[in-house]
Amino acid sequence: MPAKKQAKKKPAKKSVPKVATKPKTSRRKVHAGPGVEGGTKVFNSMRQASARLGLPFSYLQQLKAKGADGFRSNTIYWDEVEDWIAANPTAVDPAQDEPESLDGLKLRKLILECEKLALQNAAMRGSLVPKKDVEALTTTLAVGCKGVLLAFVREYPAILQGLDAAQIRVHFNRMVDSACEGMAATIDGWSPTS
Repeated sequence: MPAKKQAKKKPAKKSVPKVATKPKTSRRKVHAGPGVEGGTKVFNSMRQASARLGLPFSYLQQLKAKGADGFRSNTIYWDEVEDWIAANPTAVDPAQDEPESLDGLKLRKLILECEKLALQNAAMRGSLVPKKDVEALTTTLAVGCKGVLLAFVREYPAILQGLDAAQIRVHFNRMVDSACEGMAATIDGWSPTS
């Protein structure tokens, strides 16, 4: 029979006195939202700050590039950034936004297509008149008015001779009425060609 293996004895542990240590705390910073008393706004990343503050990511990138206080490594201390913005109001343009995403471009294209269809629909219903038709009507009205006025210039000096102011006023009112009736007749007889 084989001999039994002897169990190795483990050496006795040395007793080390326990030293009081700090309690473990999380390294993760917590965002104390607006309105929280005594809380500072601290964010772990620019994406988190952008999402929580509702600011474009590119705006935060511009702030960091311009050397705004409050950007340390990946951590953003927003109270310090706000103080820097107040001290340098024209340093960064908040209107400059990051390039549009593919979804944003698709949405803009869809909106433009809807506007185009609305214009086509309005043109088919007749609520829009093509520019060439409006130009034709304007030209017709101008020619008609010019003809009426030239007739008055030729005829009225002889008619108005020797009349007093009240009688001249009556003749001018007839002239204006005649011109307006001519324009109204032109407009009533007009319709768009397309």
